[in-house]
Order: sequence, then C-alpha cells, then structure tokens
Amino acid sequence: MNAQQLQEMLQCSKALAHSPWTSTQVHPELDSTQKRAWQTIQEASPHWTMGAVVALQQNAGRGRLGRTWSSPPGNIYVSTMVRRNEPPTKSPSWAPLAGLAVASILRRYWSLPAQVKWPNDVLVNGRKICGVLNEARGEWRVTGIGINVNSNLHHFPDELRPIVTTMAEELSHPVDLASLLELLLIELAAREEQFRSLGFSLPVDDYLEVMAFLGQPAQISLPGGESVAVVTGVREDGALIVRNDRGELLAVTVGEVIHVRKR
Repeated sequence: MNAQQLQEMLQCSKALAHSPWTSTQVHPELDSTQKRAWQTIQEASPHWTMGAVVALQQNAGRGRLGRTWSSPPGNIYVSTMVRRNEPPTKSPSWAPLAGLAVASILRRYWSLPAQVKWPNDVLVNGRKICGVLNEARGEWRVTGIGINVNSNLHHFPDELRPIVTTMAEELSHPVDLASLLELLLIELAAREEQFRSLGFSLPVDDYLEVMAFLGQPAQISLPGGESVAVVTGVREDGALIVRNDRGELLAVTVGEVIHVRKR
C-alpha cells in the first residue's frame, strides 16, 4: 500500500468520518513525522484541535532522550497533534496512555500479548514493537508513535535485531496498514476522551493490566545512574512506583526501565 492509497482510505473511512481527527496527512517518506507535525502547527496556525502526520518511512526518526529511531519501510509512523486542554503539568501523563492505546489494539484485534514498558515502549514477547515520543509546547501536544508492522527484521541495524520485533514476525503474516492506522486513530481518540474525563490522569487500572515487569526486580535507568528496584505500579500522573532494596516506595518521573534482573 502506498501513501496515496492510505490517504484515500482515511478520507473514505466511515469509522473516522465522525471522529475528531479533522486533518490527517500521509507521506511516503519524511525525515521525521514529529518534525513535520511541529512545522504544520507553526506554519498553518490550524483552527482544528486534532490532526495527524503519517509516514511510511522516516530517514531521521527521533526517539526519547535524543535517540535515533530506526524507521525502515513497511511500518507505520504517526505523530498526532492535539490542542491540549490540560495544564502543562498534566501533559506527561499522556505518554504512557499513548503506549496503552497501542497495546490495547494489538491485544484486541490481533491477539498479540502486548505489554507497556514504562515509560513509552510497547513489547511483544519481551521485544520492542512500538515506541512513543511525547512533546508539549505552548497550547499543543505532539505525540510520535512508531509501530513495527511489516518490515523484515534484516531491515533493522544489527544491534537492534535481537531486541525488536514486528507484527508480521509475531503473526507469521503481513498486516494491512490501512486497518491498523484506522484502528489506532480511533483508539487514540477514545483514549483522549478518557484522559479528559479522568481530569487528565492516567487510567491506572487499565495500565496495570498490561504493564511489563510488574512485581519484578528491574534495572531502572535514572538521570543520576542506574539502580535495581521492584516495579510495583504507576501513579495517575504517569510516574513509575518502585520499591528499593531498603523497602522504600519511590516515585520515578524521569528515567527508564531497562530489563528484568535475573534472580
């Protein structure tokens, strides 16, 4: 499926006809959907409140903490643009919710055992299938989501092959990109509504149902270094809750879960 066909599908979708996604642009290739989304906001001064930029390939994709996001063809790369109603302090709560949205559709429609790894990854059978990058500036929140769909694992750099997977790899057959994108946009719109109904908080119970490493000791990467702690949950503001080796409960707002420590 090419970009034009995907664009036409979105325009003809009955399921999206009454959705809040009033501007969706599809490109065969971009340097970064995240960069294009911010350019769209700055240059167009949009009157709408929700839009999306989609690419079938990126040549300069970005991940968290300034990392490069490998973006070979065959996958879906989308950045959503939402005119935020939440106070600035609430916007970080959306990043884990976006990951939850992806995990939900993979489980519901493809029966994949997807889990969310705090703060922004989606795993299937322990390997990364999706990453999320959430950014907020002024009155806008832009969320980049990259889902590995149909790429051959050989398209990824050597160092990533052991730790990433794709939907096609897990299912042993390719996935229709149009159906996936349609379902993703519908789920993201529903999660936006949920986010607002909860006072711009993370639905903790939903998140815990699919949270990776829950109750297990893990290596936690923090700004000041790494430490081992037991993952015990997540707060409504998206902070990770861990128990350290002294039995103290701590809230982690900046960092990353690396892996489960072997017992």
